[in-house]
Amino acid sequence: MEPRNRLRLLTGLVAAAAATLYVAAPSPAAAPGDDAPVRIVVVGEASSTDLGVRTLTTPADELRDTLRELRADPDNELVEVDARRFPSNTAPTDTFFAQQWNLPAVNWPYTANTLPAAPVAVIDAGFDLNHPDLRTAAGTSRFSGVWNATDNSSNVADYVGHGTAVASITAATTNDAYGIAGVASAAPLLGIKIADARGLMFVSAEIKAIRWAVANGARVINLSLGSGDSSEAEQLAIREAVAAGVVVVAATGNDGCGRNVRQFPSAYPEVVAVGATAPDGTVPCFSNTGDHLDFVAPGQSIVTDSPGGEFTTRDGTSFAAPHVAGALALVLGAHPGWSASQARGALQVSSRDVGATGWDVRAGNGLIDVQAALAVTNPPGTPMPIPAPAPTPAPDAGAVEPVPDAGGAAAAAQAAAAPIDRYEPNGDLRRAKQLRTALDLRRVRARSFLASASRATDPVDIYPIMLPRNARVVRAALSTRTNPRAVFRIDVYTTTRNGQLRVLCSNVTGRVAVACRTAGASRVWVRVTARFGGSSYRFRAAA
Repeated sequence: MEPRNRLRLLTGLVAAAAATLYVAAPSPAAAPGDDAPVRIVVVGEASSTDLGVRTLTTPADELRDTLRELRADPDNELVEVDARRFPSNTAPTDTFFAQQWNLPAVNWPYTANTLPAAPVAVIDAGFDLNHPDLRTAAGTSRFSGVWNATDNSSNVADYVGHGTAVASITAATTNDAYGIAGVASAAPLLGIKIADARGLMFVSAEIKAIRWAVANGARVINLSLGSGDSSEAEQLAIREAVAAGVVVVAATGNDGCGRNVRQFPSAYPEVVAVGATAPDGTVPCFSNTGDHLDFVAPGQSIVTDSPGGEFTTRDGTSFAAPHVAGALALVLGAHPGWSASQARGALQVSSRDVGATGWDVRAGNGLIDVQAALAVTNPPGTPMPIPAPAPTPAPDAGAVEPVPDAGGAAAAAQAAAAPIDRYEPNGDLRRAKQLRTALDLRRVRARSFLASASRATDPVDIYPIMLPRNARVVRAALSTRTNPRAVFRIDVYTTTRNGQLRVLCSNVTGRVAVACRTAGASRVWVRVTARFGGSSYRFRAAA
């Protein structure tokens, strides 16, 4: 056997490097000393020449004043501490496999390399662009585009091996008598590096990477990274991507053995959260679980590419997520007109139970089944809306006015009849519980969020609101920003003592504002449904 065809499993060096680099995630504001500078990320409107993300540092003792000044600037959409992100990497490996047990486990078709696949963006710490398994039989790169989000260059060198491994699981060249088979080897890869010269990854770079991926045609984004710190700016970028028809996949993390940290971005409801399975079909203890989990996929003893033309085996949810990203690429390749939520729905209805029947906190909807997902013809999820007729003049962005007719009574009826969330099998209550930590207005008088909806997404947003004590009325309003064709519906609802949903009021007249009595509730959820989108809106709630 030629050296090129020999599967060389690097153990000590890779495991030692991984154990040295990936440690427990600190708080985003943590620093070596009390006077160490703190990074701040400022997010504004993106343009054709500017991704709208900038960073700055400030002394720790001036952080509060600096945040207040920046947030007072109307040109700044969001201002927050720039949280760190860490690859959801593997624990030291003890057992190796000479073959890919993972592909039969997900019922991967042997003809997958001949199937069309949608572009996948892998956002990670770097990539080995010269690895033979990440080049086609003709010698061309599997990457259709690469970018370094930290220095705006094309240098995406991989000094760790994590990104190279994730990319190879997603789309390594198949049937070339070399290396491993990727889940969706026909998928064009976009490789985006967000690790700086010190090997550190921050949300600011991740936001740039997400926006760059969307602008360069990705239909699937894989984020095998995370930490326990949520970020409103990060979630906004993900919402923008989903609004553009992109499915965002993230690893849940590997803290489960005794800790089980709720990691972000996987815990955002817009994200497809992926845990791991072992070769025996069980969920290993390291795989984080929770009510945000969507699917599980193979994530233990996974043979992957490694920098320098080598191969190794890895454990972790980082390596489960690209199985799902590759499966979604195949689904969207077969059905390019499907929305993000329809592609997600196809995986949901075709997944196989792992342990408990139905959805559960350890395995979500279950283990993905690639061939079964490809056989789905009518998945749950909101289809891409049909574009509306010619637009009417835009209303005043600061006023709450009736929404212009965007297609007549039929369109308004369609918006009014839309379900809260058609891809959640257990209904709205569980989704609302998911969102408690993701978007909670807490006990404040008023707060606004920039959100977006487009014709390429499941256009539903849900905002949980903790009401002030003795609050009798809750009000919610939207200000249309960009597209006068958009049709919005607002519903305010709460839960009864027996766990049922109760709608308090709706804007059934077509207005973009509601006011209703709280009926003694301490928490309500405001659902915003958009039709005929391509529109951003400002959401504001008060009690």
